[in-house]
Amino acid sequence: MILVQIVFASLVIGPIVWGIVNWFKYKGLTAPEVAIHYPTMINSAVFFALAFNIIFFLQEVFLVLGKKALGLQSFLYHNNHT
Repeated sequence: MILVQIVFASLVIGPIVWGIVNWFKYKGLTAPEVAIHYPTMINSAVFFALAFNIIFFLQEVFLVLGKKALGLQSFLYHNNHT
C-alpha cells in the first residue's frame, strides 16, 4: 500500500517540482516574436479533431466488442436515453 501511495504522490508532486525547476532555469528567456501562420494553425486543429474522432470511434467499437464477447446485447452509437 505504501508503494501505491509513493507512486501517486510522485505523479502529483513530480510535475510541480519539474515546473518550478524549469521556471528558475528559463526565467529570463522569452519566446521569439513570429507572425502567425494560419495554414499551420488550421492544419493542427483539423488533425486534432480527426485524431479525437478516430480515438472515440475505436473506443466505442472496442466497448461494443467487449459487451458482445460477454454475451450482452450492445449497440454502436445507440440513442435510447429516454
